[in-house]
Amino acid sequence: PNGLATPAVVDINGDYIADLIYVGDLFGNFWKLYWDEASSSWKFATYGDINPSPIFQAKDSNNKAQPISARPSARKINGGIQVYFGTGQYLEPEDKNVAQATTQTFYSIIDNLDNQTSSGKISSRSLLLQQLIESESSATFDSETFTLRTTSNYAFNGTHRGWYIDLLSPSNIKGERQISNPILRNQKVIFTTLIPDNDVCGFGGTGWLMELDATNGGRLNYVLFDLNKDKKFNNNDNISLNNNSVTISGVKSEVGI
Repeated sequence: PNGLATPAVVDINGDYIADLIYVGDLFGNFWKLYWDEASSSWKFATYGDINPSPIFQAKDSNNKAQPISARPSARKINGGIQVYFGTGQYLEPEDKNVAQATTQTFYSIIDNLDNQTSSGKISSRSLLLQQLIESESSATFDSETFTLRTTSNYAFNGTHRGWYIDLLSPSNIKGERQISNPILRNQKVIFTTLIPDNDVCGFGGTGWLMELDATNGGRLNYVLFDLNKDKKFNNNDNISLNNNSVTISGVKSEVGI
């Protein structure tokens, strides 16, 4: 019942030749392959094991595996590669059953490029910085009403091997997952999420457009969405949260999935 998602292929040194491959599977395993110059062949990273071993296993807070069904994105950083991927699937009929849905997550992990020892592996999400979805609310700009989301912005330090944000709605809406390819733009990670609808006469569901800081996964400190459509990105596009003007991290779809 397992299967690999689409892989991300990475060229580290800019010679237009692939050096690394990252790919997830439906059991939540996140694998890394590397080009081995000595044998002129691709090899799975083992991290000290005899057999191939995943660099990370996506599991929720209840230790339940989270399926990975979309292609990751990656970027080069000092000391390694930072990789981005979400969890969840929308492949089988039972995937629409929101009542039985489990928590899914968006992750970013840092590969320190150690393929052979346990120090290269990320043993659990406890090694990652956690960000939170802090609020969801409706706001009207220029007579148009949006449902908006804000997130935390906790500080990233040198001990974190990445970050994660659980797709848990403060409005207690269940079934959110991330099944499309994330993209990286100007120090931001941009992705959409999906929330199925059990109503056969509905749009099939809804979802969110999310834009977060690529380094720590937190709320960005500049405006991302021109909500009042004045062709400016400024504080007039913010919302008030606890008497503070706060930038938006996500906008909910009003037209279905």
